[in-house]
Amino acid sequence: MPRTVHRADIVLTIAVVLYVGSFIALSRIGIREAQKFNSHGYYFVEPTSTTRDRIHVSL
Repeated sequence: MPRTVHRADIVLTIAVVLYVGSFIALSRIGIREAQKFNSHGYYFVEPTSTTRDRIHVSL
């Protein structure tokens, strides 16, 4: 029995593809920027305070 594709399925698929694609693109940019400064990684949130340090660690 063929299953019909619903709009919600299409929207969900597009959202997942955009999310994964943007993560890959942004992480590659972050890695390139870190390499400019001879760093092995990059900050998601620059830890300029204890609160921001906790946010960075949780991400």
